[in-house]
Amino acid sequence: MQPTEEMLRREALEGPSNRKSGKLTVRFNGYGVPSSYTVMTDGRVSNMVNTVVAHEDEFGRSSRSLVVHDIRAEVRKLQSFHQTKPRPGETWFAVNAGWIRAWLLFVSKYKGEEVHSPGTVDNMPLISDDLMNGTFQIKTGLVIKKDFRMINKKSWDYYQNVYGGGPAIEVQIPSNCAEPAKWLSNLQLDVAGRVNSNYVDSD
Repeated sequence: MQPTEEMLRREALEGPSNRKSGKLTVRFNGYGVPSSYTVMTDGRVSNMVNTVVAHEDEFGRSSRSLVVHDIRAEVRKLQSFHQTKPRPGETWFAVNAGWIRAWLLFVSKYKGEEVHSPGTVDNMPLISDDLMNGTFQIKTGLVIKKDFRMINKKSWDYYQNVYGGGPAIEVQIPSNCAEPAKWLSNLQLDVAGRVNSNYVDSD
């Protein structure tokens, strides 16, 4: 990565030790993820392959680096997680069905084109406008598959790692449940679900 003219002028005035760190915005030309890479935010070190790197001087609170999606890896990983059957006592997670549909289109029809990324996991359509004691409440009358999907903890954690978002809506299967899959398919989300109180909407 080569320093810009502005960086060179600043270095001449302030000296190399005073070069400010900043945000590295990385845009990959393809969807292959390098096996290893190094990036220093002072604009000096980079061994990324097949990338265009730009340097900006200021960090923004809401700014996010562009995520590079390996859609084949995402699909394989999630398929392996989805093989797991629900068990008594486990915690599963509700996800907005609209977001799941957008993700499926992103990894299939649109082949990972970034313009069609589903963005962060958005569960706010499942949340009531009315707060109770300052906490989120789940909407009543939600229908599984139509409004939300249930996924296991590994799947939720993976989506969080790759996409972020929320809030997490947790459902604990009763420890004495004889048929967990049937119980999940018939659950009343506003009764059985719990919104994780740690979520903060950054928007």
